[in-house]
Amino acid sequence: MLKGQEFGNAIREAIKLKIASGAIRSQAEVARHFGVKPPSVSDWIKKGSIEKGRLHDLWRYFADVAGPDHWGLTAAEWPFGLSAGQPLATASEAVAAWPFASIPEDQVRALSPGDLKALEGALALAIAQLRLNVDVTGPALHGVAARAEQSNPAPAHEDSDDPFPMGPMLPKAWEVQERPPPTTFGRPPRISRTSYVGHIADAGYSANDHEFSAVPELDVRLAAGKLGIENYTESQIGEMQLRTSFLESFGLPVERMRIVYGDGDSMEPVIRNRAPMLFYHEPVTDRTQIDPHTIYAINQGGKMLVKCIAKSRNSGWVMRSLNPTYPDAPLSDEDDKDVRILGRILWSPYDLRHGVDGRLLAR
Repeated sequence: MLKGQEFGNAIREAIKLKIASGAIRSQAEVARHFGVKPPSVSDWIKKGSIEKGRLHDLWRYFADVAGPDHWGLTAAEWPFGLSAGQPLATASEAVAAWPFASIPEDQVRALSPGDLKALEGALALAIAQLRLNVDVTGPALHGVAARAEQSNPAPAHEDSDDPFPMGPMLPKAWEVQERPPPTTFGRPPRISRTSYVGHIADAGYSANDHEFSAVPELDVRLAAGKLGIENYTESQIGEMQLRTSFLESFGLPVERMRIVYGDGDSMEPVIRNRAPMLFYHEPVTDRTQIDPHTIYAINQGGKMLVKCIAKSRNSGWVMRSLNPTYPDAPLSDEDDKDVRILGRILWSPYDLRHGVDGRLLAR
């Protein structure tokens, strides 16, 4: 198996082959498939390494364009059922043997014996309930299937049409009905207005129980100069104390985070006017890494902008606001404007680490 920079180069070439095949349009789609941010995929390429748990999923994802030989593997080392005598070109057919495309095979195989047994029982139960033509073997599985069959027996004339179909029977007024749990999608829960309901004398909570980290606070107006938001020494106006556990939950270097402020209503309802934003400084130089769901901090000719970035119909790049009253604006270097993508917004006060809802970007 390839290692180090050779492995990183193999990932880069596999992405190019995947794009050339038309299966994906950019490296950002690779990141979305693996549930990571585009910079993480760039790190795989630069460092030539990837988490061990993602390795099989990586090979499976690129199997349509890159077989075992692409990764420096022999036919015997290929983990998806490819025999030593089978041509390497049929690697994608071997991968297709795993029937659950949305469930990573390596994660299933990594489960403990107890979890695998529980998963086996759940699968047997599903087979029995769906009445699939599958023979479920094993005494424990037969017990699960038998219980499912007893609780949901098949009708005597399953294939015959009922000439007098009956609708569901409504409960009688005197019958006790089990009240469904409160849900935000149905009737709102009843909340008692009596004072002191649910009062706890001492919840045992204190802010002193948590560690805090100081995040530099920048003034956006001062950061709109020639150097933009990167001019930390001139634009810092203070520090904001945030919980260390909250900052570390993003899995990014805390020392590259800054607090900035929104200006205007173009990114409502996610970012309000003058709302604080947790900014992560991570310049984007390769536009194939752009994720349309991410909110970026952009320096355009010294003017600080906070926008999403999307591909236009003419294959150009545009800056997109979440407020539909604001039209798309081209992301270009025209009029000698220096355009730089300085980083992304992680929080404001919505959790934006995974981007915004795609419905807000529809045009």
